[in-house]
Amino acid sequence: MRKNAREGREKCSKKVQLPRHTVYNTNMRLCGFLPLVLIIGCSGPSTLPLGLVAGLSGQASELGVSGRNGALLALEEFNSARQHGQPEFELLDWDDQATPETLKQGLQSLYRRGVRIVIGPYISAMGEEAVKTARELDMFLISPTISSTVFDHQDDPLFRVTSSLVGEASILAEFVIRRLGLNNIVVIYDPGNKVYAESYVQAFTNAAKGSALQIGAPIALSHAEAAPLKQVTEQVRRENPDAVLLITPGRLTALAVQSLRLAGYRGEFLLTGWSTTGDSFQWGGSALQGAYTSLFFTSFDSNPALQEFRRRYCNRFGSEPSFSSFYSYLAVQTVIQALRGRWYYPGWQTFRDWILELGPQETAFQPLRFDRYGDNQFQARIFRIDGGNLVPVDFEPAARGP
Repeated sequence: MRKNAREGREKCSKKVQLPRHTVYNTNMRLCGFLPLVLIIGCSGPSTLPLGLVAGLSGQASELGVSGRNGALLALEEFNSARQHGQPEFELLDWDDQATPETLKQGLQSLYRRGVRIVIGPYISAMGEEAVKTARELDMFLISPTISSTVFDHQDDPLFRVTSSLVGEASILAEFVIRRLGLNNIVVIYDPGNKVYAESYVQAFTNAAKGSALQIGAPIALSHAEAAPLKQVTEQVRRENPDAVLLITPGRLTALAVQSLRLAGYRGEFLLTGWSTTGDSFQWGGSALQGAYTSLFFTSFDSNPALQEFRRRYCNRFGSEPSFSSFYSYLAVQTVIQALRGRWYYPGWQTFRDWILELGPQETAFQPLRFDRYGDNQFQARIFRIDGGNLVPVDFEPAARGP
């Protein structure tokens, strides 16, 4: 079994807090907020604004905050190494507070400030409003993390770095059936990201068809309500399923697992990619021991190039990168590569074609391959949490038809 990448490596030693609603410009030279197509120069180097919309506050904000960090790192590295004739990028962010109306206001505000390309949104629940508003404003979106099947194979101004959740859900269901031999599971989900949860349950259920696995009706659990955690714990304890599948953000996942452990539940825990974040490790502690998850990406991987990215990220922000950090880094790199040599925004349909012209992009992880709908395809793997580490499990899914 391959060793996990945390063994023998230094941990991040500082925590860097970044302000909200801020223009990040590493050289502190602002040329104003003009549309990309109009920015051709000023008293200093020409400047291109790049937008970012994400949940940057609240108990489920880790996905957005770590994503912003990854995007900022990519822009800072480009700006510090840019050559003569290349523009300087500045990052303009907006806290969508995980509400569609606030996200819409954010995109409109960023548009008025000259932004035409946006990194985000970060949760699937924000995707529908983001696509609608972006189409109205002729903006282009590249989301690092939304994976609901609702957005698969859509001709719209949205590209996605992460893959559709079908890959993660399918391999986890197959692992539960073939390797663990479980008979029944209960699903706990956060209704704040219902479109993601529903897609995950459907993909998991589809993969389990033809097996004896029974999947109970999903149980809602939200940060917004304090009482239900006790109620959900009691319900799970009464039903006593073989496993609990958590489709919840990191901190809520940790609280749910701890509550169930304390109540005496001894079954398996199954986590989604959304559930397996720095917050879940920080708040869950030893309660997560033995849980299984399926992931496209983990910074625990021993890949040297990936560990070099981790080192730079850790030095800059004093925390471990998440999948959101790395995918945001890739999203910014993709935007820069598509703009290279042209440095203007041609409208979302033409910009989409510019990205597709790049072809497959090699990364420190897996190759980034966008199809004509802007969907990417990574391969998911199974991991087990052991001593606070993600340890890869030797499991190959059965071959699937086209």
